[in-house]
Amino acid sequence: MNKQSFQRQIIRAKYEANRRTKKWKKRKAYNKLQRRLQIHKHIERINKGIINLEAPQKFSFIDNSDEVVKYFNLIKENVESDQPVKIDISKITNLSPDIIILQIAVLKDRKSMKVGIYGNAPEDPNLRKLFIESGLYNFVSSRGKKRVADNNKLWKHSTNNQVKGEIAGEAVAVCKSLFQQNGINYDTDNIYNLLVEAMSNTINHADKKKANINWWLYYFIDESEKTIKYSFIDLGIGIFKSASFDSYRRIANVFIPGNNLLVKPFLEGKIISSRENDNEISGKGVKQIINCAKNPEFTKFTIITNDQMINVKDKTNQSLSHNFDGTFIHFEVSYSNNI
Repeated sequence: MNKQSFQRQIIRAKYEANRRTKKWKKRKAYNKLQRRLQIHKHIERINKGIINLEAPQKFSFIDNSDEVVKYFNLIKENVESDQPVKIDISKITNLSPDIIILQIAVLKDRKSMKVGIYGNAPEDPNLRKLFIESGLYNFVSSRGKKRVADNNKLWKHSTNNQVKGEIAGEAVAVCKSLFQQNGINYDTDNIYNLLVEAMSNTINHADKKKANINWWLYYFIDESEKTIKYSFIDLGIGIFKSASFDSYRRIANVFIPGNNLLVKPFLEGKIISSRENDNEISGKGVKQIINCAKNPEFTKFTIITNDQMINVKDKTNQSLSHNFDGTFIHFEVSYSNNI
């Protein structure tokens, strides 16, 4: 018997010995039970059928926030009860790039993928074209970062307490190139720092029960408006539900329920999201956002979180009737030299 055959026999003997232990048998029985439960749940979902949920005709996160949040909360409720759903956008009359990232984040959520969420495309030919070019069709059926057309790109990343500066750099490089082509002299470092800040803040807006959450970054170049539209989203718990706001929220809710009274001190930088570690490109927080919004290149700057939609450009806010569990940052940068 050669040495290799002898080693195989030893390994086999150890394997057979392990199979006879109580620990091994208990684990095998547990795994078998879990497989049966998963099969049972799958059969239950099939028997339930798919509920068709028709989307609001004005399918825009920013321009129709309350209705859209209500709609996606309904999707979430069904998914949490293991009910497969279909996102029906066939009859929509309006579609904006900012809704794309929300829809993808919901579609690719771990629970959603397990239960099953289905969808379709708009019947309107112009909206259908925008929907397909947005990358949604391609992205939900494949893995990794995908570009369907030259005017958009989408990234997904799991936080895991990490900031991906190279992704922010790649997203900003597109803007920098457009500035150069149109003779605009503007330092894009502010945009880079802003994106990095959004990434680093994601972990602070996570549910403590989760080890990490996904964030998504998307840009869309609108050639007709000569703007590049950036959207960043995480489906955590939202800014105003983070631990940094606990004491402020308890005091504010004595006077007015909700988070309306927290917006002003938040925009003034008086309430800063806490983090264990800080570095040179992180920690500027709200001040970084406000400073960016002041520049004329930023034509729009919106934050939607919890029950508030905040216009950072003019420092106004609107209370929503429905709560959005997450943080959405959307800003538009003009690359026209006529600003």
